[in-house]
Amino acid sequence: MPPFTDWDSIPSSVPVVSEGGNPHAFSTTPVLSQANVKFEEWQGIDVKNPPRWSMTPNPSFDDIPMSTPLPPQCRHSSPNHDFRDQSDCRSADHEDEGLDNGEDTEAEDFFCLGIDADTRKQAMQIEELKRTAATKADFAFVLRKLYGFDHRGLEHQEPAPEQQDEIRWGPKHRDPEVVKLQRRIRLHTKKLLKVGQIDPNTQLPYEVCLASKPDIEAFLASKMRRCGPTLERFAIDLTSTKSAWNKKLARVFADSFLSSEQHGPPEDHDHIVDMFLTHLYHLIVLQLRDWRSDACGKHLHGPAMEKLLRVLEELPLECHSGDESAHIGGDNRYVIKDIPWRNPAIRQLFKVLDWLHLSLRFNGTHRAGRGAFPRVRVEAGRFDIGDAPPGLPQNFYRPSYLAGLDEEALEALKMKPPVEIAIPAFLFWKAARYRRVLTWRDGLNILEENDPALPPAEETYYPLGRVA
Repeated sequence: MPPFTDWDSIPSSVPVVSEGGNPHAFSTTPVLSQANVKFEEWQGIDVKNPPRWSMTPNPSFDDIPMSTPLPPQCRHSSPNHDFRDQSDCRSADHEDEGLDNGEDTEAEDFFCLGIDADTRKQAMQIEELKRTAATKADFAFVLRKLYGFDHRGLEHQEPAPEQQDEIRWGPKHRDPEVVKLQRRIRLHTKKLLKVGQIDPNTQLPYEVCLASKPDIEAFLASKMRRCGPTLERFAIDLTSTKSAWNKKLARVFADSFLSSEQHGPPEDHDHIVDMFLTHLYHLIVLQLRDWRSDACGKHLHGPAMEKLLRVLEELPLECHSGDESAHIGGDNRYVIKDIPWRNPAIRQLFKVLDWLHLSLRFNGTHRAGRGAFPRVRVEAGRFDIGDAPPGLPQNFYRPSYLAGLDEEALEALKMKPPVEIAIPAFLFWKAARYRRVLTWRDGLNILEENDPALPPAEETYYPLGRVA
């Protein structure tokens, strides 16, 4: 089939901008709905040399702003063929194809070219779509297909044909040579840090050498000329990878790495320095994570927390009272209901834990973090009536409640030996700073560390009976 080159046969209802018009504004018309039509269906259209379609922009639709003028292709002229004057193209069997005098003349024009039935059907579908309103997305689609740029004026660069095979979906793997180089850097770092090596004097593994604060200060005082890291003392500064000590350490590593014959051809010195600093950042993060984990384990399983953990393990669900929502002072709050048989020290323990929870919701500048803030809970003298559960330590029950029971009821409780209800002093001191905080707006009510209203922090345990 010959290419379709008679551009003047295209109906005049296609909107464009004339040369004298504003090249920065385009209007969409109801006849340019190409959202569901592929331009490949117009057989033979040369999209690289589009014609100059002239028409006044339709003011009834919103303008689409353009940040750049039209490319030169839009101003090329097209061959001037008047397809409608070629009346001799119509064949004698025109009526046999189902087209009578009442049908659209534009469809007849396509027929006169000798286009087959399928192509003519596509042309009829295009004519039908022209009767629907176009959107800005449709116009952007047209510009992107014809001229290779989008409606915002950004260049739309298609990948080169030789790069089509390199385009892949899913994860992109790193260069194998880079992976090998990173592995060599890790191995050489372990060698210089003596990881896994045995000290011949002590017959124990070497410890990772860390730069001490006096060594770093002496190194800075000498203007980084002496007392710095060497191959014999390959020490790491855990403060930052950008410190002067670690930068000197990276240069020492690069010199040693490039001078080693086992690492193949020499690499760029600055590139090795950057890769080592990247690996050093990973080592510092792992070391700090291990330190935090050890510190948390010491606080959790140390002697100061053993009593508190024992109390929390002994508390059943029945020791927790319910609450009721109430509208107090214009805010939605919850009213805490007390349990008649429960020791008040248990309620005081829950209060301290609530303060600790609030302390985690504020940052160092006394500002509340993101997320829903805990609801305000106040005491209003209400009680949650219920039977006391058996099997609790004796001091978990209220003394006045036990005094009102007979011997049979006391035996039914099957009480365990008393457990000291106390909390470590450092936890209670931290929680007491937030005792005046109710909402996220109360950041100014947080007590300072040297506030005289805080309890003394030198005690090991703080009995909850002294909680105010």
